[in-house]
Amino acid sequence: MRRRARSPLHVQGSMTAAAALWAWLPALPLALHQVLDLEMEGTSEVVTVLEGGMQPRDDEDMIGEMTTWVPECRWFRKLPCECEHVLYHLPNGAFGPGYGRLWHKPTLERLMLRFRRQWLGPGDLKAEVDYFWKNTNMGVFKSGLDVAHYVMNNHFSQLPKTCGQFAECIISSAFVPLLNWMYTLQTFQTGIDAEQYSEILDQYSAFLERMGKNNLAESLSEAPWRMLMVKSSWGSSFLYVMERLGELLLGKDQVHKALIESEDDLKAYVETIDRSLLRIRGCSSSAENHERAHRMNRAISVTFASQRELSHLTDQDRMSKAAIVEAVQEDIWQHSLSSEKQGEEAEEKCSAIHPILLMLLFARAVKPVIRPIDKEEVWPSPMAGIRPLEGSWMYRFCGGDGQIIHRRVGRTELHFMAADIMQSGEELHLELLWFASSDDRCVMLGGVEQGEHGGKAYYTFAHTLPAAHLQHWRCLFRVQGSHGSEPEGLPGDNAATLSYSGFDSVTTCRIPESIAAQVSSVDPSARPPDLELTLESRDYGKGWEPEPLHLCPVLRPARRHITACTSTLHNAQRMHRILPHLVEDWLNYHFMLGIDHFSLYDTDGSFEPYVREYVREGRVSYQKSWPSKLSPKYGLLATRTSPQQRRPMLLEPQGLDTCIWEQRHVSDWVVVVHSFEEYLHSPLFPAMMEAHTGRGEPAPLRSLLDHWNDEAAGRVAVFDLYQEVMGGPRPSRPRSVFSAWTQKRASSLYGFDGVDMFKDNDRDTRPFSYIVRPLSLVHTGVHMVQTKAGNEMVAALPIDRLCVKHYIDLGSNRSRCLEDGFECTKADNSILWAEPLVAAMRKR
Repeated sequence: MRRRARSPLHVQGSMTAAAALWAWLPALPLALHQVLDLEMEGTSEVVTVLEGGMQPRDDEDMIGEMTTWVPECRWFRKLPCECEHVLYHLPNGAFGPGYGRLWHKPTLERLMLRFRRQWLGPGDLKAEVDYFWKNTNMGVFKSGLDVAHYVMNNHFSQLPKTCGQFAECIISSAFVPLLNWMYTLQTFQTGIDAEQYSEILDQYSAFLERMGKNNLAESLSEAPWRMLMVKSSWGSSFLYVMERLGELLLGKDQVHKALIESEDDLKAYVETIDRSLLRIRGCSSSAENHERAHRMNRAISVTFASQRELSHLTDQDRMSKAAIVEAVQEDIWQHSLSSEKQGEEAEEKCSAIHPILLMLLFARAVKPVIRPIDKEEVWPSPMAGIRPLEGSWMYRFCGGDGQIIHRRVGRTELHFMAADIMQSGEELHLELLWFASSDDRCVMLGGVEQGEHGGKAYYTFAHTLPAAHLQHWRCLFRVQGSHGSEPEGLPGDNAATLSYSGFDSVTTCRIPESIAAQVSSVDPSARPPDLELTLESRDYGKGWEPEPLHLCPVLRPARRHITACTSTLHNAQRMHRILPHLVEDWLNYHFMLGIDHFSLYDTDGSFEPYVREYVREGRVSYQKSWPSKLSPKYGLLATRTSPQQRRPMLLEPQGLDTCIWEQRHVSDWVVVVHSFEEYLHSPLFPAMMEAHTGRGEPAPLRSLLDHWNDEAAGRVAVFDLYQEVMGGPRPSRPRSVFSAWTQKRASSLYGFDGVDMFKDNDRDTRPFSYIVRPLSLVHTGVHMVQTKAGNEMVAALPIDRLCVKHYIDLGSNRSRCLEDGFECTKADNSILWAEPLVAAMRKR
């Protein structure tokens, strides 16, 4: 096998906002890194690992495959893996799951959400930046967006003759590059100022020009856009994408030019966008190119006149409308290239009007004849507020607390990990958290190849099957016990499926009014009905259609203020040989700060004896052997391979997601404390603990969260936390972890330096953990989260307000803190105040 060169865009070390952006572009998902057959100790089982990375190793059959798309199954025939999970076309060459998933406006709107991140420093040290998930580590894995683009682009290019037989395929192949431009420009524009945006456009002009199809102009000009008049949902999505794309090309300071009331307004709009596109092409101003200016003015006039003419036609003139749309398409595109053949390619490129600009003009011209979708099919805005159900009930899967519902569809196994019903705007939504695996012995993982964790099996995570990102369902509900009644659902596309992380998926279903009225009964004493949910494929049976799911109302438990979720812990006996009271001290310390409850996820069941008493007291919920509970082969891979190949953390993302979802309507806040290496810390804690124990004031963590949320007018959905790395020399007999390691790294996120690093998206300002309102969460990405409503705030806390002290030398045979570039040379005894208090709580 040969090694392929890595991306020339790779950047090492600390990254500025501009340089860091390359890694999150939609065109760069993970590639196949290695295939391993691993024997399971003590059994006859073998698990085959398909591990992704950024450095593919291919043979002549692999063609840079990304464990996502394998045309004609090719090298998959050599593996004990079912091919249907990476083969997307039917025997006649048609695309399997269909194209509707790509054209779903509610999904696109949610993928394009941006948030405000505020730095909650004291006094004048506040700062704000934009936050977009593709700019964070959330987007570096196999997100649903990346997979959908990659698979569909490959289908269009691998099977062009078949694609040419289906109008849906032709128009979708033209739509994909427009989506790619939209997402990429938003990635470039988020979190930076206008000057930086101009620099990025210059830096990545060649990349933007290559993005999408090489024959972009031909594809866009010849697509059957008349279909948008027939498929109103597609037309609505098309207009949304073109409007957003125009705003992004205008830039932050010019968005007001999108308000067009006259032909002069349209000309100003076009000139501003043209300058951006010329810069991307590496062309100077075209003011002296009179022939090009004439064609541009002609295209503007055609657009304005066509828009006015089409707006006066009635619904009875649909044939006339179709003919006019085709005429407008032809008329606008004939102005793209110069009538005189240019001698040099560069001159021809600069004299041509950019195809993206012509598409923006075309969209404005035909907007009057694209029929709006019916009122019943309109989703609430993603800016709408999210609220819990009124009353004392919440909905969960029937069958008990923490129940995972497994459904088989062909050779696919669907694992539904959590469910919830909430109020979104004026309607009720059901949300499902789920993961897809194959029923063979193969698992798809994503690895880390570079940096501190590079090449280590320990730091690999399971990905949901790529086909999960292409499912386009319709949700049908029925009240259980209503014999003879047919399942019902709102018309149109009443379900949206998202995956920001690639680890699992979230499907949102709109609940019909007749069902919603029974779920949210005004009688608080009445038990709401059990529900049956059917997921029906919108792709004419080509997608997954599992057996119905059943949801039951559950009385809400006593409200908690703060719950802690852990990662998938393991190897408790070894950790307690290092520090005998490790778990007890860790739990008691955080209970002392004001955490009400811990939800602890275990990989190998080794923590059970250390938390048994806490479980009996009701202060800890314990998930034993989480990977095995989700799927037996993941349990084997996490616990039964050789130590070098063991992957105890492979289902950490799915565990964190499930844990936080389970706290909806139960806890106000959830903090992620990944493991016993991590301790929440603030310089404010000692004085606040004295006030708490001496004067009965609220516990420190609760008091701080309430205060900071009040500062932000109650809009905070997430508090981002940063780590304070601890380590260095260790005394021979430390009393606890607090006195075992008392050195930290020299640089931290304090004061003005912290604000500057925060604004510049420096490597060290990436969050390490978070405190989140559970109802606001869509996904976690281990160290970051994605929320669902665009009107909520993400608040970043400087280390001198609240941080995670991370004892990275705990369990290591060497000092990672001194040897791995952290430079832990600065003495720090700021948490030693807690040692005598925690030691006094020990029961064993």
